[in-house]
Parts: sequence; structure tokens; C-alpha cells
Amino acid sequence: MYRKVVSALVLLIVAVGVVAVPATVTIYSQGIACVEDDVRLSLDKGINTVRIPVPAGFVPGSLGIVFDGEVISQSFHAGAADSLPAAAVGRQVEVASEDGTVYRGTLVSTSGGIVLQDETGTIHLIEKPARVSIAGEAVNLSPYLELALSAATAGKQRVRLTYLTTGFNWGMNYVGTLSADGEGLTLTGWVQLSNTTDYPFAGVDIRLVAGQVNRVEKGYSEMRAAPMAAMAPLPQEAAFEYHLYTLPAPVDLPAGRTILIPYGTYPGIPVERVYTFEGGAVEVSLKFKNDKEHGLGIPLPGGDVRLFQARADGTLFIGADTIGHTPAGEEVSLHAGSAFDITGTRTELSNVKISGSTYRASYRIELRNHKDESVTVIVLEHPAGRAWKITKASQPYTQPDSGTIKFVVEVPADGESEVTYTVEYSY
Repeated sequence: MYRKVVSALVLLIVAVGVVAVPATVTIYSQGIACVEDDVRLSLDKGINTVRIPVPAGFVPGSLGIVFDGEVISQSFHAGAADSLPAAAVGRQVEVASEDGTVYRGTLVSTSGGIVLQDETGTIHLIEKPARVSIAGEAVNLSPYLELALSAATAGKQRVRLTYLTTGFNWGMNYVGTLSADGEGLTLTGWVQLSNTTDYPFAGVDIRLVAGQVNRVEKGYSEMRAAPMAAMAPLPQEAAFEYHLYTLPAPVDLPAGRTILIPYGTYPGIPVERVYTFEGGAVEVSLKFKNDKEHGLGIPLPGGDVRLFQARADGTLFIGADTIGHTPAGEEVSLHAGSAFDITGTRTELSNVKISGSTYRASYRIELRNHKDESVTVIVLEHPAGRAWKITKASQPYTQPDSGTIKFVVEVPADGESEVTYTVEYSY
């Protein structure tokens, strides 16, 4: 009889049987996920109490329940001390702390942690126990959701739970390989899924949301490649004002892991090399159009892009950049780094006060090209002051925005080009 009582305390036997059904997990790139979980319950007629494992980041106010009956109450238990039944107070327990220290004694309280009194009378508080056992039987310290459900009839029922949880995230990584002639790019995408909780999901359907959702919640390792074959682009669709991507096959999302899922490979994307001078070094970027005519034409989730170039003597890393969420039809520009053979200098030729708060300044931009072919360099200047106007310029220019002027300068092979302009500005 004693053995049966202890087992009931330790195993936390509930009034009904719980059978888990593969879930759908929708992950947002803001550290949250929406879980849709089906469980099959064997309910007795009347009030039933069931405990269902959930992630530690479970958001109680987000819970939705659909079943043929009435929900009497719900409560979330974060694990550890919450997992010990009240009837265990006064019994002998063994508790291991996070640092490996083992405490043995009489359970005094589970408020704020596990409080026990050892044989010398010393009181110990273990706030974050790693392991607990009662009379040699291990206690499950995992978080759980406790539901009181009222059923009109006895029998098996399917219960749909929907809730938010923290501890999950996703992102994109791209590898761009530039051809040896520098004219084509092969773009390969990888979806990165992260589960930082102690709660594993096995064989779940994964959906990914690209876009920032508004939130009201407050305060709430190892990387490996997933064993999946390369696949076509993820099916995507509009969802509210966001993009929704659905992985084509169920995924195992282990606890405390980050996994990589192939997104797709797009070879032969025509690219343009763009040189920009903005007062410092001449920067080089790769630009391409995200459309079907150029080998793409799909929404590109925002993420990091690492650029390489294929060469006869091996592959060379040439830079990295980050792109935002890019719809089909938009241009993508990837900043690779600074050009070695193209240099520029900016010189202020004069700056004089012509009235109370108005000044006139003149500038010269010199560009030098040490390549054996001509190049085009975009020169961006940002005049000072609240208001300004260009009074003289050696070359045509445009004004992309209220604070920028843009010159497009041709620089001959192994040669130089110069831009001068005068601006009047006031504060």
C-alpha cells in the first residue's frame, strides 16, 4: 500500500489518459511561436483533470481550447517545485541542484523553490532543482498545463489546443557564389530553426511567418544540418499582411537545438557590379533583380548572405551582407566590401559665409581606376544645413532624396576622373 501511495505522488497520475498527436508550429522571427496541438483524451463523465506537457515559455493568456465539453479551469505550472504534489510535504526527498550538489531531507515547502530540512536541522532552499526524487522515485520536473474539463459523456475525445510560447525562432541564411567571370550568381538558401527550450517537437508541421507582428506580452547550441534532401522553394502565400512559408515535410525540432533546412538553389542569376564612393573607400556591391526573367521571382525572407567566388584555384570568400524581406519584383543589392583597384578622395576647396546663416562651399571628388577596363562609379554627397542648393556642378546629377545628390562618373581604364560642385546651404 505504501508503494502505491508513493507512486501516485511521484508519477502525478491524472484522471484521464493523454495521447499526443503531431502538432503544427508556426514560428515568427521575433522569438515566439504559435502551437496548434491535438491531444486525444479518454474522459470520464463529469469533471476530469488532465496535465499536458508544454514548453516553459507557454503564454497562459494565449490559450484556446476546442472540444465537446466545458472548460472549468486552466493553470500553468512552470515545472520544478510546481511538479511536486502538496501531499509530498513532510516526506523524504532527494534534490540535486544545477551545480550538482545533492540535498537529502524532509520536504518543508515548494514556495519559491524546494525547501527541505536535512538530518542536522539545516534548512536548504533549492530554487532551480535539476533532479528530484521521492523515496527513490524520480519526479518529472517538466512544465505542464493542468486542465479541468467537464464531459457530458464518457469516451475518447480530440481536444485542440492553440497557444503562444517563447523560445522558438527562425531566420534565413543565404550562400551566394559568384561565377569566375563575375557575371552570374548562384543563390542557395537555408532556413534556420531554433528551439531554445527543453521541450522537443517530433514530426511536426512547421510554418514560418515573415513580417513583424505587434505583441502585448511583457517579460515573457548546438547547430546541425537537418537530414533532409534538397528541395524546391518553400510554398508561400500571403497571410494577413505577412508572408507565410510552409515546410513541405514534417520536421523534428529537438530541445535546445538549431537546425538548418534547405530552402532552394537558384543558379545563373545575372548580376551587376556597382561601385559607390561616399567620401571614404570605394565600395563594391552586387545587384540583381528578383524576378523570373533573372532566375528568381519569389519572396526572399530577410537574412544574412555570405558571398563567395568560384575560381580556377579554388573558392574565395568575398564578403557578407544582410537583406530585408524582399518581395518578388524588387532589386537586391549586396555590399561585398571595398574595391582595391579603385580609389577616391574628397577635398573641400572652399567654405565661406555669405550671410547671417548661409554658407557657400566647393568640393572636388577625384576617382582613380587602376583596372585595365573602365568602370562606372556612383558618387553620393550629402550637403550640410537644413536647406541647400547646388549652384554649379561639373557633371549632371540627380537628387535621390532630400539630403543626397548623386553623380554617375565614368572612370577610364588605368585613368582618373574628377567631379566638382558648389553648394549654398543655410542652418
